[in-house]
Amino acid sequence: MLIILLFFITASTLLSLFLFLSLKKNLELFEKLENLNETTENYLEALTFYEQKIEKKTKLEIFSDDHVIKELLNDMKNVKKIMNEIVNNLAENDS
Repeated sequence: MLIILLFFITASTLLSLFLFLSLKKNLELFEKLENLNETTENYLEALTFYEQKIEKKTKLEIFSDDHVIKELLNDMKNVKKIMNEIVNNLAENDS
C-alpha cells in the first residue's frame, strides 16, 4: 500500500512538473509570436507608406532628370531595405 502511495505521489509530482514546463514553454512561444506580430505590423505600415508614395509618383508624367525619379529610386531602396529586415527578422524568430 505504501509503495502504491509513493508511486502515486511521484507520478503526480512528475506530471505537475511536466505541465509547468509545458506551460512555461508555451508562454515563451506566445510572447515570441506577439513580438513577431507587432514587428510585422510595423513593417507592413512602413511598406504601405512607401507603396502609396511610389503609386503617386508612377502616375506622374516624368522625365529622366526629374527629382521624382530620384525620390522614386530612394523609395524603392527603402522598400527593399524593409523587405530585407522582414526576412532577417522572420529568420531570427524561426530558430
